[in-house]
Amino acid sequence: MILITVGAKMIDTVVLNIDLVNAKIKKESYSEWSPDLSNLLIPPYMKFGNSKCINSRLDINIEKEFKGAYMPRISLNKAIRKNDIVTYLRIEFSIPKIIYDNNFDEVEDNQFEAVCISLQRKLLDLGVFVGIDAIQKAKVKTIHYSKNIIFTDYVSISNILNSFSKANVSKRRNSETKSYKNNGEAVYYYNNNKGIILYDKVKELNKNKNRKKGTIELDHYCQKDLFDKYDFKKPFQVLRIESRYRNKEIKNLLKKLDYSRKEPIFKDLFDSKLSKTVLRREVDELIDKIPPITNSIDKYQEISDLLAFNGDLKFAKKLKILGFKMLIDDFGYRSTRELLCATPNQWYEINKDFDNLRSIWIEYDWAKEIKRQLNDFKAEKIIDYIE
Repeated sequence: MILITVGAKMIDTVVLNIDLVNAKIKKESYSEWSPDLSNLLIPPYMKFGNSKCINSRLDINIEKEFKGAYMPRISLNKAIRKNDIVTYLRIEFSIPKIIYDNNFDEVEDNQFEAVCISLQRKLLDLGVFVGIDAIQKAKVKTIHYSKNIIFTDYVSISNILNSFSKANVSKRRNSETKSYKNNGEAVYYYNNNKGIILYDKVKELNKNKNRKKGTIELDHYCQKDLFDKYDFKKPFQVLRIESRYRNKEIKNLLKKLDYSRKEPIFKDLFDSKLSKTVLRREVDELIDKIPPITNSIDKYQEISDLLAFNGDLKFAKKLKILGFKMLIDDFGYRSTRELLCATPNQWYEINKDFDNLRSIWIEYDWAKEIKRQLNDFKAEKIIDYIE
């Protein structure tokens, strides 16, 4: 029997914009900002020059000042908008880190008030007061829906990521695969306002111990020793999935998912059903785009079976389609398209012929497990995997 945890909420990073009329900054902390907030908030004001926006960020050593405790990133923006000047705070933070000082433990529905209170307290420690109501109704400019997929068998996360890197994703999205020295990888498909990233969570944290640049996660100082504190059950591997949205893509997403009545404000996007829907939709689409497999014992057997299933095809088409299958297996769809220098029409035609190929395609066991965990949507807690 499958047990489903109702109300689990998997959101990591959010960026909130809060109008300065709903916030107060301690004057004695102005000098800790760069540039000094006195230049933006006390006449005579700093001139905009050729820019339509001036940005000032709190410039203190968070890790040192707060002894490794997680703190949000904040900046103040003063901008020209429609012949008016607006001043607002930009607050970026990780929801689980605000509560747990790590983003392995996942937050649940009934913790929204606790998240807002914790954020308010941490902002106050930084010299900024924002009311709870203003936090709850703050405009969301960036949101990262996320999930830790736990594997307790000996599946290779690196092999999983290698399969995802071969997906037939539109060239309108940039593609990036990062390899780590310790054989970890990250696969990232993105454009200016949205993206999906998958990576080895354990290896990412191990990499974070000794370096800040070239890492995926920001503000890892609060959890860099997370996996060293405990003895974990073996095997224990974590595939991290993040679906990231910014600005107008948040509204587009809500409209596509029939959440158009929802406003992109914090309290409305803190929604377990929405989180689950977004992640399942993105991951299901990506899994469907990786090169298909059969249950053949080796490549020779697979080709033999494909020929047997498609014996009515002419020789040239067989050669073309089977050659295509071998290329995408080895190099992935996007690299194959580049190698072949295929035009959009040529690429459409070869994909259509390949989709019509008769075979008994099967799904990777790891893909089934990812879908199962996204369907269950259980809030993972690190304590559940400690011996």
